Amino acid sequence: LHAYMRTEPVYKGKRNKKGPVHIILGNGGRQANTPYYNKVPEEWIAVRDHTTYGYGTLEFVNVTHARYEWVQTDANDISTVKVKVNEEDSATRAKDRGVKDKLYVKNQLYL
Repeated sequence: LHAYMRTEPVYKGKRNKKGPVHIILGNGGRQANTPYYNKVPEEWIAVRDHTTYGYGTLEFVNVTHARYEWVQTDANDISTVKVKVNEEDSATRAKDRGVKDKLYVKNQLYL
């Protein structure tokens, strides 16, 4: 399935604030629009989307916090933007449509 999904902090299939957050970023390739196995997401799934393209960024703010963002793009549209790579070359890439999911993560192991 070519899709984006992020869980809540989860441990053994249940929400748990000390559990890890899982991010599946599989929407950078071709759009498949395959339906999910479960029509209703499990209670520990925070976000899921299989209708669009996108990419994720992870920024370490300091030793205890990081910020994750999922940015939706216009890759399933004709709208593209020319990006100058260097003096001789330019590339076409999808135009960003904005941040669609954001999460701040705290390092639980920092002493």
